[in-house]
Amino acid sequence: MLPTYTQANQALSANAIYQQASQLRDQQKWAAAIASFKEGIQRYPQSLPLAVGLTMTLADAGDIDSARLQARKLHTQWPDQPDSYIAAAYVEFRDQKPHAALFFVDKAYTLAPQLAYVQREYIFALQRAGMPVPAFNLSEEHPDLLTPAQKRELKGDVLAERTRLATAPARPDSARFNIADRVLADYARTIAKWQLENQAHSDIIRLRIDRLSALHARKRYASIIQEYEALVEQGINVPDYALSVVASSYLTLREPEIATRLYERLLQTPEGEWRKPRRVDDEIGLYYALLESGRYDDALNVITQADERQPIWLYIPGQPERLPNPRKLDTALTHTMAYYALDDLEKAQSSLDEMVEKAPNNTVLRTARATVYRARGWPRAAERELQLAQTMTPRASDVEAGQAYTALQLQEWQQADMLISDLVTRYPEEPGVQALERDWHIHQRPELRIEAYRGLASDNPAVGNRDWGFDSAIYTSPFNHNWRAFAGAGQATASFDDENIDYRWQRAGLQWRSRAISVEAELSANRFGYGTKTGARLQGDIDLSDDWQLGLHGALLSRETPLRALKDNIRSNSTGIALRWAPHEKTSINMGLTYARFSDGNHRLLTLLMGRQRLLTQPTYQIDATLDLSFQRNTLHNANYFNPRSDLTVVPGLTFNQTLHRRYDTHWRHFVTLATGAYTQKGYGTGALISLGYGQRISLNKVLEAGLSITGTSRPYDGAREKELRIQFDLSYRF
Repeated sequence: MLPTYTQANQALSANAIYQQASQLRDQQKWAAAIASFKEGIQRYPQSLPLAVGLTMTLADAGDIDSARLQARKLHTQWPDQPDSYIAAAYVEFRDQKPHAALFFVDKAYTLAPQLAYVQREYIFALQRAGMPVPAFNLSEEHPDLLTPAQKRELKGDVLAERTRLATAPARPDSARFNIADRVLADYARTIAKWQLENQAHSDIIRLRIDRLSALHARKRYASIIQEYEALVEQGINVPDYALSVVASSYLTLREPEIATRLYERLLQTPEGEWRKPRRVDDEIGLYYALLESGRYDDALNVITQADERQPIWLYIPGQPERLPNPRKLDTALTHTMAYYALDDLEKAQSSLDEMVEKAPNNTVLRTARATVYRARGWPRAAERELQLAQTMTPRASDVEAGQAYTALQLQEWQQADMLISDLVTRYPEEPGVQALERDWHIHQRPELRIEAYRGLASDNPAVGNRDWGFDSAIYTSPFNHNWRAFAGAGQATASFDDENIDYRWQRAGLQWRSRAISVEAELSANRFGYGTKTGARLQGDIDLSDDWQLGLHGALLSRETPLRALKDNIRSNSTGIALRWAPHEKTSINMGLTYARFSDGNHRLLTLLMGRQRLLTQPTYQIDATLDLSFQRNTLHNANYFNPRSDLTVVPGLTFNQTLHRRYDTHWRHFVTLATGAYTQKGYGTGALISLGYGQRISLNKVLEAGLSITGTSRPYDGAREKELRIQFDLSYRF
């Protein structure tokens, strides 16, 4: 006996069975719907609607394999019917294979391009396959196919697609913003139009959110922040997929704390279709945000973990050979440059050397190594590295920017001017180029230099009591690239045996700076109680290489003449040579030899050696070992000024520097110096020399740098121990 269900359907037509089965399908009663469709097919095997309905319902029920098998039967039985291919496309759609679905809908459209429902399915298939532009063009040809809501959704997809195109590289410099400008104009027109439609509020919100990426492609970071904050203020929840450009904009506009919060929120989003490809960029963004926020350990941990997660090779199904993972290079290079940012230049260089050896034709790596070379004090090595990079990518902006910074360090002013002008013309909106242009403008400014000192408690034969003094100079803006004029004034005052001595001077001259050579010449008017005396000074520094520098100097009426000698109208002329060896930023040795001839017949020979060796480098503090060694010999005995026949000073010490605050171009630090050694004076024996100092230095926006320190010293003079407390101040200001 047949079941009741079957008995009830014995007299139904194919269309009635189809309607009944479709109703069950609409109610998501998959098993009953499938049974009804199969029963109908047994009775009406030539009914295409029933076969199509069965295929789609099997897909709805998740039985994709059976649905595909049924779809193949459709193709065999009804090869010329568009519905058989639309049903097959539906199976692929339910299996989340939009391109396979488009393949079948395209066949249906080829068979019946005049049918409205086929046109509609073709539009949707194109849209789902990520081709909204042809879908939109087709919908424009048939304006009655879609509802207003569907049209708005499709228009939003078109704008999103054009926004993605706006971020694509490898476009001529002059045209790289054309797409972004056009899509932003289209966003503005579309939003204005939709504001007149009552049902378009959510679609307008979508466009405003998607527009953030178009603004980012156009480098309009402030506009992104303004729109994002307006959305938040209106109570609109900006989805995570749109926050990457917002976080990047906050970071670019130097709001790293806000950027950190947004990046941390993003990285908590589960892996998904949009999350996975963007994760590396957000991890790198978070690293920079943490770094600029002063959270150095957290920043290093983030980029270390990001680098460890990235495989070196990619294995793509169907591809017989493994492929290098480009994101591994991104994380590895950022990880390496993290050590550069944290002042561990030796480790950064070692890692970059290894990377360049493996990929010698990679200009990004060579440009990064040149950056580290400059930081280590090797501009010539950086120049050679960038020349190699230039042969591979002659117009790359990062290579050209590196060459500009190197030219500035080498005092190649004309070359720097040309490079920076070219970069500003081609990439005026790039933050890195804007920073480089600002550095050049700072270089072009006049400069004020001041040095001052004050003895707080001293009464020694060398400097006297209540001593104080200053020296100042104002340098003009550079002219003809290499020249600067300067003028200045100064004073030195001290008391010896309750008698004050005042020495005042005014000076003016020219400075010439070019590659490897700096020369400064001046004339001075000097007054110390015997009218105005004319003095002169000539000083030159020659960079022999990245490691060695030679200095030569000479002075008529030297300002190094002791005040007590000037009191009795005793003057001195001097000449000297200096040699500096600095193989890298951790080590330096300065050697100097100065000969001075006094008008009273005294001949003084002074030899100096100063050394520094880095002992410990951490992101916020450094410890250096220092050595000061000097030897002096004078030919005149019983001079009225401190003039030992010979003496020797040997003072090793330690310097501790710590950063108190650092934010972009503002750096505030303090330091402690401790030195203890011996002073030997002929005829008076040897005594201990102890020095303890504390100071602070601040640098503001690369235009002002100032330092203030106080130093206490205990040492013998002519066999008698003297104590001294001294304040020193210096300032350099570009105005």
